[in-house]
Amino acid sequence: MIPRKLRETLRALLSQHELDRRRIEEEGRVYVEFGGTEDSRLLERMGIQVDTLGPEKVIFLWDETSELEIGGYLVLDNLSRGRPALGGIRMQPEITPQDIAFLARGMTLKNAAAQLDFGGGKAGIIADRARLTDAEREEVIRTFARLLRRYTNDYIPGPDVGTNDEDMALIAIENGLDNAVSKPVRMGGNAIDASGAAAEGVVVAIETILEQWEKLRVLPQFRHQKPLRLRGATVIIQGFGAVGAHVARLLAERGAKIIGISDREGYLYCAEGLAIDRLLRRQEEGVVTDREYMAYYHKPYEGKRGEVKFSNARDELLRESADIFIPASPKRDYLQLYGQPLDLSRVGRWRLIVEGANTYSSREEDRKAREALETALYKEQGTFLATDYLVNAGGVIFAAFEKLEQADRCLPPRELLGNREAIEDFLQQHATEIAEIASARKQRAHEKLTSVIRQNIRELIEELTRNPDLLPCQAAEMISRRRIRKLVKDVLSPKIKTIQSHVPIKLAAQEMTAAEFDLVAVLSEDNRLIGVVTPWDISRAIAEDRLQEEVAQIMAREPVVARRDETVQEAALKLKEKRISAMPVVDEHGQVIGIVTASMLAALFVER
Repeated sequence: MIPRKLRETLRALLSQHELDRRRIEEEGRVYVEFGGTEDSRLLERMGIQVDTLGPEKVIFLWDETSELEIGGYLVLDNLSRGRPALGGIRMQPEITPQDIAFLARGMTLKNAAAQLDFGGGKAGIIADRARLTDAEREEVIRTFARLLRRYTNDYIPGPDVGTNDEDMALIAIENGLDNAVSKPVRMGGNAIDASGAAAEGVVVAIETILEQWEKLRVLPQFRHQKPLRLRGATVIIQGFGAVGAHVARLLAERGAKIIGISDREGYLYCAEGLAIDRLLRRQEEGVVTDREYMAYYHKPYEGKRGEVKFSNARDELLRESADIFIPASPKRDYLQLYGQPLDLSRVGRWRLIVEGANTYSSREEDRKAREALETALYKEQGTFLATDYLVNAGGVIFAAFEKLEQADRCLPPRELLGNREAIEDFLQQHATEIAEIASARKQRAHEKLTSVIRQNIRELIEELTRNPDLLPCQAAEMISRRRIRKLVKDVLSPKIKTIQSHVPIKLAAQEMTAAEFDLVAVLSEDNRLIGVVTPWDISRAIAEDRLQEEVAQIMAREPVVARRDETVQEAALKLKEKRISAMPVVDEHGQVIGIVTASMLAALFVER
């Protein structure tokens, strides 16, 4: 049945006649779609602002066959980097279309920052997981999976707040192993929550910032700050779930001192450091910040660790100072004390904030509030902030490799979908091969994560030091937006043949025969591009018996070229206007670095 909250939202938006007109029904599954620009006024009434990036589509979806309320929202924000969109499913009782739209935009920026060939999307289930029995939760997840089946070409789900890796297993049983990510290892997944992939990205970001800290000292607010080392650095973590707990573990292993944590029940603080191994054990049991920790877990450390503070007012953690502060709870305004606007006199001081939680909002008032926050912290106090989608992309990177490196031979036959026992039997039969695939994917994902997060931080610091007027959130968005539209350097092939202009045409003909593409680049003595030769040029030279002449005599001079930082759309337009099928790609110095062809770009656009 349709969730009450969803029904009320639709009634406030649409007349019954308009709702009936938009309604799409398939075997008891119902969909109401809102397009981007054409429905901009309706989307604005939902609190969703349409801009040049999106959203492309906002979908209300629900099931009318179940006695449970099962339904929610799907937002496809932007698919410029590729189709399908990749993003998690959030399950919360008060989730709204606006919430999902903000999260989907965050995924657009995050996937672009991670240099993944996926668009940005997000889904939300209107339900309170804590109030569902195990059987009800499974029915909700599997039914929602069937609702998503209509959009498997457009959206691939992963876990988010309120869902986990086992929920993705249920979705995979319904829709196929290739239509869910962050599945358990037995399904060839990377088990993002269990492995702490998102946390790994946060830690790589922290390490890179500390390595690059000296560069920040060109800015006046950092000029007199001493270098910060991770070993011995004090850390507080807001939120002790899938991200926060793993961050605590990884940082503790590197010698950092975790002095404060909070979760939904309250906060714990100890200036000498909390007993992280015991906290992690408590986290597995579902409760961390309570008096039992102090009575049974911290007690063996008395005299070594110092006094522990406990409060069931979780926001009190914000009053504590530390070297590093990591927001890792599903709270966009993470620096609000009891819902009040930021007052720096009432909170602690930190040298570094690295956002493990998703904090992005495209709403204008939220953006202004964010800029005011960063002006106070970054420019006035000298606190460096690393924006969420630049640093917490570890989860989506690990998830993407499940889709990018899918082994078709390990996919259960389509006729088994929906049959849990049959799927589990198939997985058992192919367990060894699936485990090998999962292990290889995980290793490649780890390499990608380290490379991308380090690059993101280096670019962030370069942008900020090059333009001191920029705020970290502004620089971060510039970096991601540059990557949303694919560039020529992302798609070129380096396999282009090159020859010097003075060589005989006969040698050029031999090179052409061995070339993968129907174009050879002709270079000057200083290796700059001065022309190109095609099969037509060679054929004409053969017909005129000129094979002993120099290539310079038949090459096309002033060739059409693509620049490495052009968009693929601009390159495609050049090919079309000049009526050519291929062109060399050059760097800023005019050096040939590759080739793009009409067939390469056509395949890219068809895929999207």
